Amino acid sequence: MMKLPTIHCYPIFVLCMPAFSHASSPAEDTMTITATGTEISAFEAPSVVNVIDNHAAYTRTAFTAGDFLRGIAGITPVGVGRTNGQTFNLRGYDKSGVLVMVDGVRQDSGMDKSSATFLEPALIKKAEVVRGPMSSLYGSGGLGGVISYQTVSAADLLENGRHAGWRIFSSGATGDRSLGGGISAFGRTDNFDGLLSVIKRQRGNIRQSDGGTAPDDEKPGALLAKGLYQFDHAQSLGGSIRLYDNTSEEPGNPTLSRAGNGNPAAYLRHITQRDAQLSYNLHPADQSWLDLETRLYTSDVRIKARPDGRESQNRQSVTYGMKVLNRSEIQTQTTAHHFSWGVEYYQQRHTPSGAETRYPEGKINFYSGLLQDEITLRNFPVSLVTGIRYDHYQSINPQYGELTAGELSPRTALTLSPTEWLTIYGSVSSAFRAPTMEEMYRDGLHFYARGRPNYWVPNPDLKPETNTLSTPRFMTVFCHF
Repeated sequence: MMKLPTIHCYPIFVLCMPAFSHASSPAEDTMTITATGTEISAFEAPSVVNVIDNHAAYTRTAFTAGDFLRGIAGITPVGVGRTNGQTFNLRGYDKSGVLVMVDGVRQDSGMDKSSATFLEPALIKKAEVVRGPMSSLYGSGGLGGVISYQTVSAADLLENGRHAGWRIFSSGATGDRSLGGGISAFGRTDNFDGLLSVIKRQRGNIRQSDGGTAPDDEKPGALLAKGLYQFDHAQSLGGSIRLYDNTSEEPGNPTLSRAGNGNPAAYLRHITQRDAQLSYNLHPADQSWLDLETRLYTSDVRIKARPDGRESQNRQSVTYGMKVLNRSEIQTQTTAHHFSWGVEYYQQRHTPSGAETRYPEGKINFYSGLLQDEITLRNFPVSLVTGIRYDHYQSINPQYGELTAGELSPRTALTLSPTEWLTIYGSVSSAFRAPTMEEMYRDGLHFYARGRPNYWVPNPDLKPETNTLSTPRFMTVFCHF
């Protein structure tokens, strides 16, 4: 069991920035959903939030989902620029303590050194980075924070008054000898909007800051098909299919610059990810208590790694789940309530094959329920967010049996906004991370030392990692542009 002590943070932020900055300010009126689960100004959110839109030159020239976030304070990318192995450290937590989501669906970070966010950056509409424990909304994994990507839709690309369009782009860079291009077609009617996008890239050796190069040969490609049908003003049905395919030749550990010193060279990797989701929304205009969202989703990640002259090492991670969330607005004479409740179920299943020894077989079932009330006083610039989520998980391995556990994740945040340029808040929140199947069940060969094998030791009774964060903070803006 790993239990971290309570952490007290006392950051002070003084912001004075133009509209194209990474961070948010009242002048921009940037909105966030990830911070509270409801739409709120990023400046007034009871969390440290960055919202990054795909409008700046540095985001439009990104070659990976990690590049999309470069320059954001507090985020440290892991790796040397390759797509494979590029994860994030946030507030001292590595990939296992940082929850990454794409269109509201969590991404599996348990793919060992090949873990990454397999998302084509040209398909990103925006990304939200929320720092601090977020398990009260999103469950296991949000110890250091949440990174949430949202993909683009037809409505984001069409100009006002237009009903159809297409876009062709190409890009290149000298730092990794890369070339890329893609085509998108999109359109909308009174009741429907849809988008189809196909993108292909090629990357070579990556120039490093020490003057050397990291050997790399990647050929990533992506496809996104997305649509939304509006039955009437109250109901809509949406769906999307996202495909990613990358064939690469790189060192065995892609997070290191070069081969050698135990890092074998010339690994041929083929990585595919297939995501699909279907969502239904019900929000009658005359029923403020009913804003229902139901989402079914699945994600299938497959990695085939073949060392030079040896048998292929194969691993597959399949996730499928269902999420139901309702938001209600309740008005009284003195307060306004945004009440949210929801349930979620999802399963992750890992399957090794071939010569794979480091990726154990198993599955984890998660059952979750959450409640949250966001209260705003009518006569005072004060709001209170209080919520709690319960997660029950069941981990199963054919050799080591079954483990069940549960965890409560509460959160309370108080915000005071006396003027448009000053926000003061304090929060107390807890988070947890369920142990991964690799941490519990891995028992294969790790490495050889002096001609003798070294094996992983399984820990099937591992307890969840937890933390608690207390944060008093104020944020102010002294100038506008």
